[in-house]
Amino acid sequence: MIKFFRKIRQRLLMENRFTKYLLYALGEIVLVVIGILLALQINNWNEYRKGLNKRSAYTKSLLKDLKQDTTDFRKNTKFLKQELEVLSGFRERLKSESATIDTMKQIARYEFNVVIDNKKNYNDKTLKSLQTSGEIQLYPKQVQELMLELTAIQEENNDLIELYLADYLPTTQSLNYLATRPEKYNFFGIHDKFKSKTWDALDEVEFITIFDNLLNSKLDFTYTRNMIYEEVSKKTEELISALQTLEEK
Repeated sequence: MIKFFRKIRQRLLMENRFTKYLLYALGEIVLVVIGILLALQINNWNEYRKGLNKRSAYTKSLLKDLKQDTTDFRKNTKFLKQELEVLSGFRERLKSESATIDTMKQIARYEFNVVIDNKKNYNDKTLKSLQTSGEIQLYPKQVQELMLELTAIQEENNDLIELYLADYLPTTQSLNYLATRPEKYNFFGIHDKFKSKTWDALDEVEFITIFDNLLNSKLDFTYTRNMIYEEVSKKTEELISALQTLEEK
């Protein structure tokens, strides 16, 4: 092919048809440029297709993670709302004029559950991988912003949980709660009658102060935890919707 074009150029020069030679040369240059542009376009299209395939794989994994989170949020929110009702009930009983120190001991010893929901982990492996690898750039700007906002909310709320735990856990230790729990929580075979002596020996003023703080701390923590789930759940749903819309295009 190259020899063919070279022969044409040589023949035009030999025949002193310089104008036609220039036109031919320009045409040849145009063809070369078109060929290069076409090759670049094909290469760009291939890279774009690879990017779409990679993004699609990320999106499927990300949607799986986010949907699992929303399932967990619904379960945990239901539990926390029930917990709030119970804790609020304790508070109302203790506010009653008929409440006594025995009322508080009854609640603290047999009804109050010291355990709190301190789960901080999210199914964020894919989300973090996108950000650390830089492949978050595969997504439109709006979707990128939603991803970053969700990560920021998750981290902010994890920090908030740490603050509450730092306040709550020392309170449970101050009450020495594990040593005074009833027989149904007893893992060491200590009979409840021995624990009764521990409860009877409690300083009432100290006990009232500590348990009141413990109950209020758990109420506050549970209420805040519920708000955290609602906030993160809302942002998660926004990202799910954006990703599903993107996949449909």
